[in-house]
Amino acid sequence: MLMDKKQEHPDEDGPSFDHQDGEAHAEAAAGSGRAGDPTGRSEVRHVFDSDSATSYESAVVVKRSVDAQGVVVDRGGPDARRAATELSSGDNTVRDEAFGGKPDKDASELRAVSMLVQRLNQSGEDWPPPEPLGTAPERGFDCVSERRDGEKLQIQVTTADHELWGELAQSKGTLERTLDVDEAADRIAAAVAAKADKRYAGASDLVLAVDATDAPTFVLDDVVASVRRRHGEAIRAAGFRAVWVVGPTVDLTHRLDAP
Repeated sequence: MLMDKKQEHPDEDGPSFDHQDGEAHAEAAAGSGRAGDPTGRSEVRHVFDSDSATSYESAVVVKRSVDAQGVVVDRGGPDARRAATELSSGDNTVRDEAFGGKPDKDASELRAVSMLVQRLNQSGEDWPPPEPLGTAPERGFDCVSERRDGEKLQIQVTTADHELWGELAQSKGTLERTLDVDEAADRIAAAVAAKADKRYAGASDLVLAVDATDAPTFVLDDVVASVRRRHGEAIRAAGFRAVWVVGPTVDLTHRLDAP
């Protein structure tokens, strides 16, 4: 098993990967008035004796060794969810497990674009926290980051695997499956092609974020390499400003249309 699952108490069991064997990444928010805010923004708040707060924690454990790679995502709070994936060297099959339900669309989109902005800033760019469009009319993008000089980063979000959440619902919230590495890569390419087929006006100004923050299979090194090798030319021809697959951490966020 990739991880323990107890439906009655889903938060009691941590990921099964030993933290000593891999790199552990954790994020938490508590009592700031923005508990669980995926943007990571903080806000000053005066606290009174009558106030109360709830702490929601999310953990990401990444395991890398010479013969395997695995990722566990364990989200807390009212939108609790857990996903794990593992691929052994020489084995072209990914073992995949998920527990929970489909993530809230607005929350997952903001989480994905916030992670993407962090990744871009890590590479030397300078973008402020993105803002969702909410109920604004469809403009071809879901979130925007705008600098003081007026330059905008317009981001369209799509899910990495349109079949995953249906499969999870059919299995009543607990899913175990295996995917071929190339099959996983094909699902990412299909998600990009579906957005390209909509022929958004001004697509050359849009950054496409393929959201894999709750589906870590799609950010495994071998899967990303397969996407670039087998679908890179088609993804570049889609006409977007850039195409990224966004994982649960900055280090698991990769550009797909780069040579």
